[in-house]
Amino acid sequence: MNTPHAASRRPGVAGDRPSAGPAPEASAGAGSARTEGTDTPRAEDTGPPRTQGTEPARTPRRQRPARPMFGSTVLWSEVFVVFFALLVAFSLRVADPTVLGILGAVGMVACAVAARLQRTRAGIVLGSAVQMLLLLGGFLVPTMFVVGGVFAIIWALGVWLGLKIDRERAERETSASTTHAATEGNG
Repeated sequence: MNTPHAASRRPGVAGDRPSAGPAPEASAGAGSARTEGTDTPRAEDTGPPRTQGTEPARTPRRQRPARPMFGSTVLWSEVFVVFFALLVAFSLRVADPTVLGILGAVGMVACAVAARLQRTRAGIVLGSAVQMLLLLGGFLVPTMFVVGGVFAIIWALGVWLGLKIDRERAERETSASTTHAATEGNG
């Protein structure tokens, strides 16, 4: 592919070589670490060379606890619920806009603070209080009885299932570490 602009292209890009003779990659063989048509190595072949059959030792990454993750997800979602409920309350003119703005801001900040504190006992307590406030928001916007009820159920399920998952993970880690210690002591 001899074009007048071939000299101005980047070297190593397919189509830049003169058509006389095969490209160097083509003669490298089937086990080549080069991607066909380019001079760049494949992504999986980059890095230091390894001997056949050796894999780098990987330490398993510790998983995040499930209960705080579930709780913070619900509470960050409720920040948006409070915001949209605030917009509905503004449009229905259920109270003075200043009062609604303050209530909405306090509700969103309470959700955000509870979400950030989910790793502590205070986070669970504050998150539960936020659920009650969302249900009480139904007195201003009646739809919030339904929405708050749904989120309160999701919150309760998240706390319950999160604690259950965390307990099962801890049991699995304990049994795996005792099994590992027993096999090392015998070998």
